[in-house]
Amino acid sequence: MATALCISSPPTYDSVKDRIKYILSTHVNSLPTTTDGLTLTELCKEYERRYDTGELPYRELGFETLTRFLSSMKDVVRMDLTEWPAKCYLRIKTNEQTEKRAKVVAHDTHSSRKEDYKRQFKSGSSVAYTVVKNNIISLLQTSLQNNNNSSLTLTELCHQYSNKNSSQPLPYEQLGYSTLEDLLESMRNRIRVDNRRCYLITNKNGPKKGENTSKYRED
Repeated sequence: MATALCISSPPTYDSVKDRIKYILSTHVNSLPTTTDGLTLTELCKEYERRYDTGELPYRELGFETLTRFLSSMKDVVRMDLTEWPAKCYLRIKTNEQTEKRAKVVAHDTHSSRKEDYKRQFKSGSSVAYTVVKNNIISLLQTSLQNNNNSSLTLTELCHQYSNKNSSQPLPYEQLGYSTLEDLLESMRNRIRVDNRRCYLITNKNGPKKGENTSKYRED
């Protein structure tokens, strides 16, 4: 009578991954002297002890080294190669959930700021006009402090304003002005526009059109 041969199926990546995850989550009970993480040698020995399939089959699964095999499981295994000997740890899902929650909160905060910004700029709002004016003056003052230049091109002004205000464009139309130059002209007590550049007036008398503005810069 012929004896049936028992042929075991080859290991799969997912099945080995699940085993490693289980070992890392339960190794404290089986190895009381190890309280945090397993060295690669300990992991291999524990794998062989728990499963009768032989050594950890990373080569059969197409990996040259155990380190590369474990590094491919970033959602489950965290490798610390700064330790000697190197150790592997179970990546706790709660940490991932915390990171995701933090990203959601950051996104919601950014969205909330955008909504607050939009609410400020209702047509005819004097508060909104003052906010925009102070923003523009602040940008020109920063340019003066960083670059010793109290002027910006209109393109630079729009770009820097957007960066400072949650990617919102400079809202001259919402404030009732047909062009950006018209808005800046209304601020002529602090800002002068000449040849598509806007200048911060730092002298109480202010520069005259066509005049060299360098003497009006603050030291």
